[in-house]
Amino acid sequence: MKKIATESVIRRDTMRDLLVFLLLFTGVIMITTQGCVWDAPEPIAPSCSDGIQNQDETGVDCGGPCAACDTTCDTCGVDTIINLSTDIQPIFDAKCATANCHDAAGGYASGLLNLTAGTAWGELWNTGTNKPYVNPQNPTEKPTSLYTKINTGGTMYLKCNDDDRAKILKWIQQGALNN
Repeated sequence: MKKIATESVIRRDTMRDLLVFLLLFTGVIMITTQGCVWDAPEPIAPSCSDGIQNQDETGVDCGGPCAACDTTCDTCGVDTIINLSTDIQPIFDAKCATANCHDAAGGYASGLLNLTAGTAWGELWNTGTNKPYVNPQNPTEKPTSLYTKINTGGTMYLKCNDDDRAKILKWIQQGALNN
């Protein structure tokens, strides 16, 4: 009886050790194949082209020590139609659908919207909790709306300038069409 109890304890200890090894091994494989997502990015030296409102700038990369901010939207006239493909998607491509943000690989895999060309419109109009992200009748209806996100501070606000925000708002007010 004592021999069976000892074998049982040994098997349990062996199973525990095997489980701990497998968990550690899996963690090492995940980190080495996917990188550590908690790595802090290298700091960017403040400049007038870093995409960040800093160094006493009054807008992103404008005002203060940089060139004056352009407060007009050249393409936002009353009769101007804002197109997703020519006016909005270039903003998404340059400022949103970037590595580990709203791209197809990093950000989308983490549950963020995929704002790459060909998928952005469907993602913004997708239904479900906190969706859709655009509402032409009330662009700021929800705290998760696209326009609210780019207007209320944080990373998305810092990446967009006043012209970007004006174009996106006008596009949403025009129905956020897939044009």
